[in-house]
Amino acid sequence: MDFLNFAPAILIFLLTAILAYRNLRLAFWLMVMFSPLVHKELFSLGGVWDLLPIRVAFVGAIVGSLINLFTWIKNDIENAKIVVEKFVLDDPFLILMIVLWLVRLLWIKKSASFDDSFKLFAFYSLIIAIYVVFKSLYVKYGKGFLYRTIYVYLSAGIFTALIAGLQYYLRLCCRWSVGGVWVVPRYLPRLGSTFWDVNHFGGFLITIIPVFLTLLFVSKSIKYKFINLFGAISLSTALFFTQSRSSWLGLGIGLGVMLIMYLLLKLKKPLAFFGVFGVLGIIGMTAILSFSGISLKDKIATYMHYRLDSTDTHVLLLDGAAEIFVNNIALGAGYGNFDHAFRGTQISDIYFNREPRLKESKVPPHSVWGEVLAETGAVGITLYSTLMALIVASLITTVFKSSDLNVKYMGIGFLGGAVSILSAGLFYSYNMEFYWIYLFICIAFVIISANKSWNLVNTLKWWYKSPIAPYLIIVPPSIFYIFLRVGSTTLIDWDEAIYAKVAKNIVVSGEWLSLRWNNMKEYWFEKPPLYMWLTAMIFKITGFTSFGARIVSSIFGFLGIILTYKFGSKLFNKLTGIFASLILLSTVHYLYYSRNGMLDVTVTFFILLTTYFFYKGVENFENKKLVNKQFAIAGVSLGFAVMTKGIVGLIPLPIISLYSVYLYFNLQKLQRKLFLKNLIKAISFLVGFFFIIAGPWHIYSLIIHGEKFWDKYFIDHMLGRGLSGFGHEKSFTWFFEVIKVSFRIWIFPLFGGLLLLPFIDKQKKQLALLLISILFVLIFFSISKDKLLWYIMPIYPFIAIISARFMERILTFVSIRVKNEIGFESFNLRLIGIFSIFVISIFYVVIMRDRIYYPDFNKDKVALVRINNELYPVEDYSDRKLYYNGIEPPVLLFYSDHEINGIDQKNILKMINEAKADENFSFLVPEKIYYKTNSQQDLISAPLVLDIKGASGGWILFKSKSRVELLMEELKNLELQIKPLFEKTFLVELTDEESLQLEKLSTARGEVIDKLTQLGFPPYIGEKIEVKTVVE
Repeated sequence: MDFLNFAPAILIFLLTAILAYRNLRLAFWLMVMFSPLVHKELFSLGGVWDLLPIRVAFVGAIVGSLINLFTWIKNDIENAKIVVEKFVLDDPFLILMIVLWLVRLLWIKKSASFDDSFKLFAFYSLIIAIYVVFKSLYVKYGKGFLYRTIYVYLSAGIFTALIAGLQYYLRLCCRWSVGGVWVVPRYLPRLGSTFWDVNHFGGFLITIIPVFLTLLFVSKSIKYKFINLFGAISLSTALFFTQSRSSWLGLGIGLGVMLIMYLLLKLKKPLAFFGVFGVLGIIGMTAILSFSGISLKDKIATYMHYRLDSTDTHVLLLDGAAEIFVNNIALGAGYGNFDHAFRGTQISDIYFNREPRLKESKVPPHSVWGEVLAETGAVGITLYSTLMALIVASLITTVFKSSDLNVKYMGIGFLGGAVSILSAGLFYSYNMEFYWIYLFICIAFVIISANKSWNLVNTLKWWYKSPIAPYLIIVPPSIFYIFLRVGSTTLIDWDEAIYAKVAKNIVVSGEWLSLRWNNMKEYWFEKPPLYMWLTAMIFKITGFTSFGARIVSSIFGFLGIILTYKFGSKLFNKLTGIFASLILLSTVHYLYYSRNGMLDVTVTFFILLTTYFFYKGVENFENKKLVNKQFAIAGVSLGFAVMTKGIVGLIPLPIISLYSVYLYFNLQKLQRKLFLKNLIKAISFLVGFFFIIAGPWHIYSLIIHGEKFWDKYFIDHMLGRGLSGFGHEKSFTWFFEVIKVSFRIWIFPLFGGLLLLPFIDKQKKQLALLLISILFVLIFFSISKDKLLWYIMPIYPFIAIISARFMERILTFVSIRVKNEIGFESFNLRLIGIFSIFVISIFYVVIMRDRIYYPDFNKDKVALVRINNELYPVEDYSDRKLYYNGIEPPVLLFYSDHEINGIDQKNILKMINEAKADENFSFLVPEKIYYKTNSQQDLISAPLVLDIKGASGGWILFKSKSRVELLMEELKNLELQIKPLFEKTFLVELTDEESLQLEKLSTARGEVIDKLTQLGFPPYIGEKIEVKTVVE
């Protein structure tokens, strides 16, 4: 019986082994064609869930090819050894996969579920074998074999798209669900075609769609253009019906990368195609929505499946993967051991509260990257990331180096697919045959396009010289770490919520020049308006969200990292710039405040930009036209700095002055006069443009608000903070400790840069600018009595650059010595240095994530405020107030649509006792205050009935019921009891007991009506009563 169950698997194995032995090419194409047949209910063999025909066939093909290999080795063993060694050693892709295979093999022993880990390891072993088979074929048969393989892969995509169309038709006409169809009540079905998981089908499609789009430009005949257009449209339609948001996101990123490549290479046809269809799409969508009156958001929601919160669930799994990594940094928790390790994390409690059904089943990683990070640690993720980065980098190199236009187009298509699936892999796991086959096709394309002469060294040298390489190193991790879930938590007190509220008031009032915070009656003169203006503009797009409040700071945080690279490169060299940007990215305070809606990261950017363009201008004094332009930009930037954070924005002026003095005294006497003349002219440009930017608002505010503005803005906040401390007094050396804590692992190169570079670095002028900047910023904030840890933010780019310069000097010194001693190329050592700093900075952020990505401190309070907003819409209850206890006001001010007032527990009772007959109030208080208040009826004469409207995280939102409300409820209850007795009198005679009951109820009803009448709210007999109070 068991043999019969496995008979199909045995038959497939034998047939594919024989076919592979006789015609390996045909066997491989068949396997590629049928690689999407992975629906476990339809295709699993012998009752074994993961035993699929495609996997049995791959094993058979490998066995058949091994027979051929052993035969060849036996007949020509000497030549075979040379070929095999060259086959492996000349292939960095294969070497990386083999090393990763060894890491996974060694770390299976740590798994709590050996069976699951062994299956996963066997699958990965099969993948490596597939690569070896595929490589042997394209090396032997060349370009023709590769392109036929590509067409087979594309054909498989069209086949699955047609199956998805058939599934949709059968679902609509016959209510049949065949294969991978996920039926969601009241929504469109999610289509998975021949895949078990609709998201895997989506992942498969996004590897093919970019290639079909590329083939539109490559194909010559109308026939093939039509076929490729049909492929792109049919697959895009199928992708829509998967409703796989990870795939949509991945494809969006992939198409964006393709568009950038077209722009860089100035390829007109695809740019025109994207431009025309993009414009037509926007116009068409706008017209349809305008004429139909349909909300785009609502329309999209009708097509989305009910699990709209699944993104948060996947992010929780990523958080869990990061926690597992921190607990098992070197080699992870064990290959295939994610489920067991995840259950031991703190995040698992939150996850299982959200997904209780998964508590008794296996928890999937749901992330390509999270799985590798958690299970194989720093070693595994480094190897895996290097492999994927090498594939992407090789595709880009091929596109730029090739003189063949078709190769450029095809390379961009494969790059788009690779970027799509790797990006989508952040939120879903695609550890399947199609995923690896596609990546192997990308590798083969790179090697075949180079006429099999591709090698790693040439690729790395091209990248080392490429102007875009530094940005590809810096930009992806910066975007990921800064923008990831930047709006996922509620705002925090104080400053972030204050600035957000000021921006909100700008939008609500329409008044942009005079700022307000607490209420609309008093002006707020604490800060200049630039940041709030920008945030208000964002609010007009996003609504009043935490994302809108923070995105401005995030954008300038990201730009600050890019500018630090540019400044470091300008001062010294590209390597210093790269190191500096990575150091700044991994600086705890800088990264945290880049994700926080405060002013300091933004003003830091403008301070750095002013200093950067001043330096560029000084270096170009011989070019008067260029100098004027650069000093003008510096002046504009200085104006923006002051318009962001007042006097702090003037920090570049003393730096510029001190550095100018340094340059003056380092010139020969004959040169000093000319330098001074040029400097005065240039500074006049800077000052002029500074006043153009910063002057108008300050002058307007002085004219309109006069002494109030002068006293509050200039005296209290510009000067008063530094002199009085505002309650934030710290010792003179306090910021030294702040820098040590924030800079952490980079503190040693910082000390080296400060102490040694003045003696060993020959570029004295550049070093002088850095030292002047660092010392002035440090002294400026240290002598101020008002000290908060984010004030020191402007120092971080400068100390990042000097630390990076020290590391670059050490690396250069070591590389020269190593080259002289053992002949090891300094170029290779520099690459190792870049790689090491990159890996250290990336992992360091993961390790320090708890200091950067804080939990949502105010979510419970904000949730209750939102309930209050919904219960009492401000349009209907404009005079209503929300009373609070034990909470800082700024967050409530931002989120509440009503005026807020702080109150202590005794005054809660007093307010209820002294309330008018129809008056009630809303309170947001800690649980203990609620229960204490609710137990003190004996302290007041008024009735004490507290109606809970919401409770969360130890906080309670409740409403006090007025006397009128309580009497109306009592009246309603009496009438409900009277009604059946009264109606019964028309049918039968009441019993004595019923008559007595009716009399008592009627008497009680009369008493209630009398009380209401005495209070001034007489009910209208026989009608439904609605008593309008200040509440409802």
